[in-house]
Order: sequence, then structure tokens, then C-alpha cells
Amino acid sequence: PIALRWRPRGNQGRQNAWEALQETMVHGGVDYNIVHPDWIQESVLEDGEMKIGSGAYKYLVMPDVEVISSAVLAKVQAFEAAGGTVLWVDDIPTAGAYASEDTTIASAVSGYSTVTQAQVPGLIDAPYDADAFSMTF
Repeated sequence: PIALRWRPRGNQGRQNAWEALQETMVHGGVDYNIVHPDWIQESVLEDGEMKIGSGAYKYLVMPDVEVISSAVLAKVQAFEAAGGTVLWVDDIPTAGAYASEDTTIASAVSGYSTVTQAQVPGLIDAPYDADAFSMTF
């Protein structure tokens, strides 16, 4: 149902936005992973971090999200309430995964604000420290 609810700008516009954000983050020294919404929903929140597999995240960058399930949004909100930081880039969700969720989603995000792609690296504390990076096992 999500694919049918995307806005007219389509997949290519969304892909271009994601690629531009990735380039901004790389040039801004931000190390990142792309995570599936199911992984967010199934994540464990602990000490202000979202634990997904062996990764632990303090920031959740949500680029150009137009559609989100109520279950994933609930986990995102719980992450933020637990001390995590959520950055909605260029857009906030306006629809749920199903039409029956639209009103709930719109109400839940009504007070949210967005940031631009260019702002993201500056909003992430100590995005990458080359001196601290080690490949020693």
C-alpha cells in the first residue's frame, strides 16, 4: 500500500533527494547507515540510543519521508522521548501506510519541524573523528 500512496514527484525525485543528502553527509564527515523501517520498528531503545543489530544510533535522519506507518512513527517518537535525536529532512510524513492511519499520523507530526540537507552535518554532534577511528580487531 505504501508504493501507491507516494506523491506525484515519484521515485526518481525521492532517490535524487536521498543521494544529495548522502553526499552532504559524507562531505560533512557524518558516518551513517541506511536502515529499513522494519528495523526501526524492531529496534531496542537503551540509554538514549536505538539499537539495531550490532549498531547503536543517537541520531535518526529521516530524509524526505512522506509516508510512515503508525508503528514506525511510535518507535521514532519513543526514541526521541528516550533522548535520541530525530532530524526530519525537507519533509515530514503526511500519510500513514494505510489511509486509515492518515489522521493519526497528521496529528502526531503536527508540531514537527524540518531541517534542510545542508543543516544536517552541523546538527550531529561529533559526526566523525578520524583520530578515534580504529580498524584494530
